[in-house]
Amino acid sequence: MAPALDRIRIGSAPDSWGVRFPDDPLQVPWERFLDEVAEAGCSWTEPGPYGYRPTDPARLTDEVKQVDPGILAGVVEDGVPFGPAVRRGMMCEPPTGVPDLEPVLVAAQGLGVELFAIVEQDMYPCEPDRPLPTAVRTRDFPRSRGA
Repeated sequence: MAPALDRIRIGSAPDSWGVRFPDDPLQVPWERFLDEVAEAGCSWTEPGPYGYRPTDPARLTDEVKQVDPGILAGVVEDGVPFGPAVRRGMMCEPPTGVPDLEPVLVAAQGLGVELFAIVEQDMYPCEPDRPLPTAVRTRDFPRSRGA
């Protein structure tokens, strides 16, 4: 049985909701992003692009990672830049991508300290209803490995 991964706190990132720019009609609004991060069970997030979320802490208070090896090979072979590679679906959910995350998680747990991990599932553009279930599955992946 794998060791419990109880020292790794998992958060998410705006990229996981298709957020790449401060203002873009293809992105979910910041309020929905924060609501769904909380609904996914993540207590932590990174800020994302400056200007996407309000910078006033009082306003925010009121409101509140893997690569598909097949697509990656084509991206490298074709010399595709990062943005179009993301649109091709290069960034995928664990455990289907590379590198293998299980040894990383076990090594991190073995450090004997509390760690914070931000899961960044780059998607842009994406359907508005795709990020939340993806974030839940990605958040649960380390737990499925022994937590």
